[in-house]
Amino acid sequence: MGWTMYEQEVRNRLFLLLDGAGQPGEVYINVGYVIESDPKACLGPDISVTHANQPAGDYFEGAPLLAVELVSASQSAADLEAKTRIYLAHGSREVWLVYPEARQVRICWAGGSRIERETIRSELLPGLGIRLEQIFAEEE
Repeated sequence: MGWTMYEQEVRNRLFLLLDGAGQPGEVYINVGYVIESDPKACLGPDISVTHANQPAGDYFEGAPLLAVELVSASQSAADLEAKTRIYLAHGSREVWLVYPEARQVRICWAGGSRIERETIRSELLPGLGIRLEQIFAEEE
C-alpha cells in the first residue's frame, strides 16, 4: 500500500528543510545504497544525506550518513529495528524514524536513541533545529 497524501507532504517538507540545512553531503529522496556486494544488498531510505564525496555508480556505495524512514502502521517494530541496525552497521551515523501519525521522530545512533516531540536536533548537523510543527503541519 502506498503513502497517504499527508505522509508524502511530511516527507517533502522534511526533505526541503534538510536540503537547506547546510549538511556535509547531498540530500536525496528514495535513492539506493549498496551496502553489500556479494550477494548484492541495497537499501533505499525515504530521505537520505550522503557522506561528503560518497562513491557512487548506479547506486551509492555503503550506507548514507543520515537515513530517514517514514514509519507507517503496516511496518513492524522488529523490521524497523533490523533496518536501523543495518544502516548503522554499514556507515550511517544517524537514522531518523519519522512517525507521521504520532507526530514524533526517533533519532537512533550506535549505542542509543531518543524521541523528539518538539524539535529535531542532530549531532551530525550542528545548529539544526527543525520544529516538528514544520513537518507535521495539520492536514487541510
